[in-house]
Amino acid sequence: MTPRTSVILTTPLLLALAGSMIGITSHRPDLEAASAALNDFALNESALHSDLLSLRAGLLRNYDPVNQATSLIDAALARMRTAAMNNPTPLASLTARQASLDETFKSDNALLQNALAYFQVFSRRLQAPTAPPSLTQAVNNLSAAMLQLTLDTSPDAVQEVSHQLGLFAAQPVPADLADPAAALLAYGRLLRNLLPATDTVLKDILRLPVAEQQMQASSSIALAQQARATRAARFRILLYATSLLLLVQVINLGTHLHRRRLAARRRVTFERAVASLSVRFISSTGSELADLVVLALAELADLEAADRAYFLVLGDSAQTFIWAKPDVPYQADWPHDAARLAADLSPSEHGVTHIGDRHTLPDGPMKKALGSAGVESWTAIATQDGDRISCLLGLDRLRPRQDGNPPELTLLRMAFDAIANAVRRELLTRDRARLEQSVQRARQVETVAALTGGVAHNFNNIVGTILGYTEMMEDSAPADPKLAQQISGIRQAGERARTLIEQILNYGRKRAIRRDCIDMASLLAETVDQLTRTLPAEIRIAADGPSKGRCLVTGEPAQLQQVIINLCNNAAQAIDFHGDVTLTLDLPALPQERRFSHGRLAAGSYVQLTVSDLGRGMASETMARIFEPFFTTRSDGNGFGLATARDIVQEHGGTMHVESTPGEGSRFEVWLLRAADLVAVPSNAQLFGNGETVLLLAGDLYRQLHDEEVVAALGYEPVGFYDVDHMRTAMQAAPDRFDLAVIDIRDPSAQVEAVASLTRVRPAMPVIVISATSDKLDPDGLTALRHCHLVPLPLTSDKLASAFKSVTATNRTASQPAI
Repeated sequence: MTPRTSVILTTPLLLALAGSMIGITSHRPDLEAASAALNDFALNESALHSDLLSLRAGLLRNYDPVNQATSLIDAALARMRTAAMNNPTPLASLTARQASLDETFKSDNALLQNALAYFQVFSRRLQAPTAPPSLTQAVNNLSAAMLQLTLDTSPDAVQEVSHQLGLFAAQPVPADLADPAAALLAYGRLLRNLLPATDTVLKDILRLPVAEQQMQASSSIALAQQARATRAARFRILLYATSLLLLVQVINLGTHLHRRRLAARRRVTFERAVASLSVRFISSTGSELADLVVLALAELADLEAADRAYFLVLGDSAQTFIWAKPDVPYQADWPHDAARLAADLSPSEHGVTHIGDRHTLPDGPMKKALGSAGVESWTAIATQDGDRISCLLGLDRLRPRQDGNPPELTLLRMAFDAIANAVRRELLTRDRARLEQSVQRARQVETVAALTGGVAHNFNNIVGTILGYTEMMEDSAPADPKLAQQISGIRQAGERARTLIEQILNYGRKRAIRRDCIDMASLLAETVDQLTRTLPAEIRIAADGPSKGRCLVTGEPAQLQQVIINLCNNAAQAIDFHGDVTLTLDLPALPQERRFSHGRLAAGSYVQLTVSDLGRGMASETMARIFEPFFTTRSDGNGFGLATARDIVQEHGGTMHVESTPGEGSRFEVWLLRAADLVAVPSNAQLFGNGETVLLLAGDLYRQLHDEEVVAALGYEPVGFYDVDHMRTAMQAAPDRFDLAVIDIRDPSAQVEAVASLTRVRPAMPVIVISATSDKLDPDGLTALRHCHLVPLPLTSDKLASAFKSVTATNRTASQPAI
């Protein structure tokens, strides 16, 4: 038989066999499309559940994400039907059921959020000052029960709301509050029924066995691939038998079929690996994601005979996952250099870049960078966010490829999508957790604000009175050391109470920060000098700064000084007021975003202030709560020092980092953005006067003498009176004699009368009024004092000095002629 005859006889058989093989493999793209559609279905199903939970929690303001996720789920189902996926009916029916429940949930949730908003509005109306206390208490109890019902829709919570609704309905309501009370009762009953119903619908959605059907569909795809592989093997056996008829063709045809067999087996193995890692990622949790990503990189590297594999997440949530064979190192900065190389290339339509041999590249930065990293063959898959790369999967070979097999680019893209989707899902989960922490912190601030409004102002007035009388006793007490010590104890206790009240008032309050440029080295030296005089002598404070560069930041000096003082006081208490406290300044630079124990910072130049001690240290449980208000480990603490320090640092755009070991000490780091090109201003403005004459009107002789001493100590010339008639006579005799006036009378009506006497003689004269509170003044009294500078009690030298400087500066500005 001639070779031509052999060819003629075998060609039809070969064509038939080839046609059969083509028929077997023709549906492979359909299965790939079905697998991709199934992955999209799973991803959007997870996004839909997350969006529904966000809607229920009130974190989403519209239904666009839910509608978009529903549309994408329907599109994925349509793609599965088009790909001739086996039995997609269960998923379709479950999706239809889920869509029906989604519509019910959206309708109920819209009504629920609207009812909650109106419930809050009418609750606040019924808590007016004119409302009876019993009605206010009933509204508070009903609001608390309703808040619990929004978090827990159990029958017990529903019963408690019903009970509180009954109690509220039984309360007598004034005529002017009847309409809000009726509306609140109606919305309360609506919420009592609507909250459990809405949560029931949401639970029904989450209980639908969609995940089980997804697993079954994935298994069906894998079985179809296995069946095709089996049929292909049978046809290959027949093809080998036919090839024996041609001695010459058997070698060529056999070699060709052998290569195809290896490629098909390799592809099937690859497909199985991709399907397996996709399933693992779908069912993974956040704690095991990093290990799963590294395991997936190892499997992909093994399938592609690569020596190194890495997956990079770039941008604000940067992450790096790397794998390498034993004794195969990574060169410095290589994975991130790979991302920069991928950004400079033009990838294929699937976002895949493959360089089979580095030596075939033209001379240039690409070839040089690969050579520096020791890479001979490189495959990279990337996704772009706008004009920059957001995720990158890279495979490195450190030796030339010998098997001649091209990389499975399509399957590599599927693997990349599975890893990227899992990482994005974990990032969304972390963002949700951070949002929940922010909500919890906001609730703590609201609690402190409520305490401030109800108690702190009244206590401040009481403490101011105590301190005022204590100062008078110190001035008039006889030279009795024991009595002086007792009075000093009263004053110290009052000052501690005043400090606590100021911390409560300041915490959670939005501070107006002056954006001055501050030299932190000068501010630190000044603060250390103050601490040396105020802290016990047994405490040694050591401060050190950088040898080069200026430690410039922008902010308010007084607030940043308060941060240093609070941290040093905390360190002093940690060492039981005996030992060393070390303060250091440094100028670190962050090449990329960095996460700290209590925040994160972007890349840039910073000023780092460190306060460290060798005290008793803290356990991890304590470190997690040190910045919470009211949390303290000391019997005499109040829990506001560190909380206030952290708030100030955050308001200045910085963050804090804490390290501590029980029994070995603690280290508090304050990171603030460095201002390199600005000029620093002095941190302590000069507050002393230049001999200006101050008219001083006090309520009695003792207070007059005390206030004269304070004013004189500030560099002013006091002229005191404790009688309004005497003051009026002196003012009329020489109205230009005085530069400013201080009224220290606690009776509001007497304050108004004294100010009126001064302004009738000299209308433009600056007046400072020492006032305990302004809520006892009538509207006419407030109008009379509107041009005065009010200084709240308790009166201190720094408050009075700041007031003097403020009114004198304002007076100078007003007296300057217009240009």
